Amino acid sequence: MDFGRHIRELRKSKNLSLREAARRSNMSHPYLSQIETGKNTNPTPNIIKKLSAGLNVPYMQLMEMAGYTDYYDTIAESSWSDTLLDNNSRDLYFLLKDDHSLYYNRSLLSGDDKEFLLTILERTFRNTN
Repeated sequence: MDFGRHIRELRKSKNLSLREAARRSNMSHPYLSQIETGKNTNPTPNIIKKLSAGLNVPYMQLMEMAGYTDYYDTIAESSWSDTLLDNNSRDLYFLLKDDHSLYYNRSLLSGDDKEFLLTILERTFRNTN
């Protein structure tokens, strides 16, 4: 199934009109229609991120459907390199502060969620540095 059809099926499964899905995704409904009908076959990762938020679907799922898996892995590796402590460890502070999608139990964390967690961690580990 192509990306546009997948988006249309996701939208319909959530009982969203084209206009409502576009509003929630912060894009115009004609643009969303072009994606769904296959007239726009190359949505950017930024557009996919908007669709992810608007349709409440994991970003990586949509990135994979759009064929961006290798692209995303490259970005993740390069931009998350600061979070590495060693081969198997990452600094949670940097993971919570960056722009990438972060999930807990398959639920996408919002910016507010990340800030809340960071506040709790900073209060808990205040005197450990």
